[in-house]
Formats: sequence, structure tokens, C-alpha cells
Amino acid sequence: MNSKLDLNNKASKFRMCHGLGIKDPVPVKALLNKLNILCVFKPLSENTSGMVGQLNGLNFMLINANHAIGRQNYNSDII
Repeated sequence: MNSKLDLNNKASKFRMCHGLGIKDPVPVKALLNKLNILCVFKPLSENTSGMVGQLNGLNFMLINANHAIGRQNYNSDII
């Protein structure tokens, strides 16, 4: 398991690599686009928040459109 320090270091390196300061908000949609990750919002069962995967070389995120906007945004930030 990664320690909190390891995770903080990885997050800092990721931010630096993508031109984000330590306290800058993360422009999620622009970052996903830059990383060639397709984000799709579709109604799913209430038990499913979303999923990530790869199909024929395409990276994608599927987010449950039935969930509240705050939850959709939270899930797309952590997936």
C-alpha cells in the first residue's frame, strides 16, 4: 500500500507534468481530452457509479448520468 507521502509525491509529479501548480484547480475535461480519454455520461443502475476501461485502444470513462451532478463530478475526478 502506498503511503500518504508517496501519493502526495505522485500527485505533485502529475500536476507538474501537466503544467498545474500545487493549488491550481484541475481542469478535468481539458485534462481528459489532453490524455485522450473519452468521458461518456449514460444512465446506469443506481448501484453503479461508473467504470473505466479500454476498447480497441480507446481509453474511456463511463459515468452514471442518473447520479447527482456533484457525485458525477466527484467520480470523474477519481476514476
